[in-house]
Amino acid sequence: MTSTDTRTPVRPATSATSRYATQVSGLMLAALGLSAFYTVWSTATGVVTEGFTATSPLALAFYAVLTGVALLVRSDRTAVWWVLAALLPLLLLVGYFVYPETDFTPEQQTPFGWFENGVYLGLLTVAFYLTVQRLRRRRLEP
Repeated sequence: MTSTDTRTPVRPATSATSRYATQVSGLMLAALGLSAFYTVWSTATGVVTEGFTATSPLALAFYAVLTGVALLVRSDRTAVWWVLAALLPLLLLVGYFVYPETDFTPEQQTPFGWFENGVYLGLLTVAFYLTVQRLRRRRLEP
């Protein structure tokens, strides 16, 4: 007597995978979008850090360069991954240790400011983790 296997066949692993480039690019663009929105909001409401306003050349260059890197990562070139592996820890170090001490003063510590800071750093942390996994050649699977 033979038994019939009624289980649903397992999908091949390749159909369930996602590209690191797409995920990291999306995380970075979401972080930058939130940060840019906060910069515009804080400039408009007067809760702003001197030197980093929505119209300052430093802010505009920061967002332009990082948006370019976030879009460039979609090319999935190894050199871009190594740039991210160096850039993201710097952004995280500044976000965790420099920004709270120098720029996130009590005047900026609104509920929206706390939300933006936490989500921004969280998104960049996940992007850094995925960057390391990509460089380690680990498969990204759901």
